[in-house]
Amino acid sequence: MQPNVVDKENAKQKIKELVEKYNKLVKEGRTLKEEATKIDFILPLFDAMGWGTRDSNEVGKEEKVSKKRVDYAFRINGIPKFFLEAKGLDEDLDGYRVVAGEKITYVE
Repeated sequence: MQPNVVDKENAKQKIKELVEKYNKLVKEGRTLKEEATKIDFILPLFDAMGWGTRDSNEVGKEEKVSKKRVDYAFRINGIPKFFLEAKGLDEDLDGYRVVAGEKITYVE
């Protein structure tokens, strides 16, 4: 698979628009849940950088990694290069979830 060619100026413009969209949300005091954050910000960001977010061979969704699931696995030539766990814009990344009565941080 050939790497996607990215027009740097176009990518910069798209990323600038995402930042402006985010700043507008913050100014209005609005937040987004996880799924809306993925659709409105995460996928467009990686699209702008040339990742084939609609190609499951390049960007896998809900991937199983070490007996757990991550939101995205980014691959080059079919090899996972990094994983991304998404959270909503309204969530504190220092937060936690409760599993079987036990607090587990997002990092864990």
